[in-house]
Amino acid sequence: MTQDTILWKGIDTSNVSSVKSVMQQQATYLGRITNNVVEAKLRTTLNVDETANGFIDKPTVTYCFDIVAPLLNYSSFTLFCVEQIVGVEYPIKFYSNYWEKKECECKDITGFTKCLEEILSSEQVVHIINSIIATSK
Repeated sequence: MTQDTILWKGIDTSNVSSVKSVMQQQATYLGRITNNVVEAKLRTTLNVDETANGFIDKPTVTYCFDIVAPLLNYSSFTLFCVEQIVGVEYPIKFYSNYWEKKECECKDITGFTKCLEEILSSEQVVHIINSIIATSK
């Protein structure tokens, strides 16, 4: 066997999460529209918990959308998080402390996009982003 022989078989890298890509796209847009005065970073956590019998019970992945203020010493906070079962696109749980609904469960990309638009354009979030911009000047 040579050193560069790949022994991983059956790994499917073609199934990229549309949830993650939509969130990443919105993070990029925030930086663009604020001239990077306010940025967003996507933080991913894999949650693998064992059950009492030692087997993994539906591992989940959590994507958190963190707001970052580079001109304020890179201060940051988590605006919202989305959780989904690994390998299953939907349903997903969407939750935030900066949104009057606090959470929702989305059954498809339409529901996810609706929840995402609601939080990103909510009065409270717009106020927070505008305050960061004003403070950064």
